[in-house]
Amino acid sequence: MVVILLIIHTKRLDIKEMVYADYKDYFAYASNATVAKMAGFKPVPDIETAKNLVMGSVYRGDTYSIFLNESNLYIGTCNIYNHSIRKIKGVYTLGISLAQKYWGFGFGKETISALIKYAFKYKNAQILEMAAITSNLRSRKMIESLGFSLDGVFKKYSKLYDDTICDVAIYSLNKEDYEEIENGKNIG
Repeated sequence: MVVILLIIHTKRLDIKEMVYADYKDYFAYASNATVAKMAGFKPVPDIETAKNLVMGSVYRGDTYSIFLNESNLYIGTCNIYNHSIRKIKGVYTLGISLAQKYWGFGFGKETISALIKYAFKYKNAQILEMAAITSNLRSRKMIESLGFSLDGVFKKYSKLYDDTICDVAIYSLNKEDYEEIENGKNIG
């Protein structure tokens, strides 16, 4: 039996299906409280928890590890979730979190741009969604720069691990608008 893992290559990154062996690298960045808060998850407290979280992600098949392609250095994770607040088929939710030292270099935009292309071309997506805590202006700017439209803000949407209650901005990009963008200019 041959197992072929998905790898998406970009100019600077390799986006690969998460594998169990990624747990140490995952722990190294996901244990950072600042990263966790901006992404909306609880910091990973220990290596055993990281192993369990990675195992669950591998089982679900919706999480990808992000590597710098020249050095094969692990810098974060991204997701294509097959669930949505919308009740129609072909809707996927995208997500990303990067190690803090890689913020501000365009890696998030490069990753999400690649996921957008992949989801519309190979997963038959009709609508893509993204969400960001309203105070995460960097993420919101990146999402908007990729052609997503603000659907609205859910007030008091989520309680973070530190009991902070946050508002979340919800964005979407439909296939027709994406194709228009692609025909007019190249996103990412």
